[in-house]
Amino acid sequence: MKKINRRQFISKTSLGVGTAFFISHQSLELNAQPLEVPVDKSIGFQIWPVREALLKDFEGTLRQVASYGYKTVEMCSPPGYGFATLAKMTAKEMNKTFKAAGLTCTSCHYQFNELLESLDERISFAKELGLKQMIVASFGIKNNAPMSEWLQAADKMNRLGELARKEDIQLGFHNHDFEFQEIDGVLMLLIKSA
Repeated sequence: MKKINRRQFISKTSLGVGTAFFISHQSLELNAQPLEVPVDKSIGFQIWPVREALLKDFEGTLRQVASYGYKTVEMCSPPGYGFATLAKMTAKEMNKTFKAAGLTCTSCHYQFNELLESLDERISFAKELGLKQMIVASFGIKNNAPMSEWLQAADKMNRLGELARKEDIQLGFHNHDFEFQEIDGVLMLLIKSA
C-alpha cells in the first residue's frame, strides 16, 4: 500500500474539491440541449416536477422552463390533479399562455377514473388545446391487485383508446416500475385483454 503524507492528501483533495465545485457550478446553468446537438423542436418536459411553482405563477414558470431550451410541455389534467387555479382556465387561454412562453402542449396526463367518468368533456378540452396524446397516469388499483382487476382495467383502457382514436387522439399509458412484476406467472406489463 502506497503511503501518502498530509500535504499530498490536502493537495490532491483540494484539487478534487475544486474540480467538483467547478463541475457543479457549471451544472447550475440548466439547458435542455447542453451539447447543442441539433434536435427537432420536440424537446419537452412534464409539469409534475414544477407543479408547485406552476400553480403559483403559471406564466412565469412556463417562461423560465422555456428559457432552459424546452419546446414542448406535457400537462397534468387540472381537474384530475386538483389544480384548481388552472382548472378555471379554458383550453384556449391555456394554449395562449403556452404560446406566449414559446411552448406547445401536445400531451397531457389524466387520472383513469377521470377519463372513465368524463371522457367526452376531457376529449373536447384536449382537442381545443391541440393535444395529440392523452396519457393515463395509472389505473389507480393496488399494485398487488389480482390479475382479474388488471385485465378489467386493460379492457376499459382499450375502450377509452378506441373512443379517443375516433377523435384523432392517441391514448397512452404511463408505466411505473411496479408494472414489471408478475402475477400468476404473467408479467403485468404484457397483459392483453380479450
